[in-house]
Amino acid sequence: MTVDKTIAPPAVPTTAAAGPPLPPSPPRPASRLASPPATTLTGAARWLTLAAVALGVSLIIMDATVVNVALPVVIQDLHLSSTQAEWMNAVYSLMFAALLLTLGRVGDLVGRRTLFAVGMVVFVLASVVAGFSQSGTALVAARLVQGAGAAAILRRPCPRSTPSSTAGSGRSPSPSGAPPSVAWPPSARSSAAG
Repeated sequence: MTVDKTIAPPAVPTTAAAGPPLPPSPPRPASRLASPPATTLTGAARWLTLAAVALGVSLIIMDATVVNVALPVVIQDLHLSSTQAEWMNAVYSLMFAALLLTLGRVGDLVGRRTLFAVGMVVFVLASVVAGFSQSGTALVAARLVQGAGAAAILRRPCPRSTPSSTAGSGRSPSPSGAPPSVAWPPSARSSAAG
């Protein structure tokens, strides 16, 4: 069952000098990307949300840097060639950077929370596979999947700052395209920082 939501265009004021008033435009269908009604998280849910996001972001940062520390041991244990050692580092960053915007669009369509959860699962499973890898090829493949999972965790929202994308939503266009904060409204942001 589908519900047809329409957004009525704003009324355009006319003056007598401009001639007869124009007929109203037909209503436009609501965008598929219209934000759901904002709900503010309270109490423990707010802190759990902050902890989950902090964990996801710290895993991404740590994984991108810790490999450099472990690289000499990994090269020795898995007998990696210089090419495989370079790809072990590069493929993670390459996939991460290449998929940020694409997964931002996917996040707009399926939901930020869903994409974050899927990204965490993919990242953790790829980390386990990377940890148990017995060859350079398997390690590079696992790092590739890790980069995709990291991009899903820290995806970049697609910009939606055109007037038509925010019409009727009661909010002004955001230059960055980022949705308004739900978990931490402006009145509670100082308590989140400590």
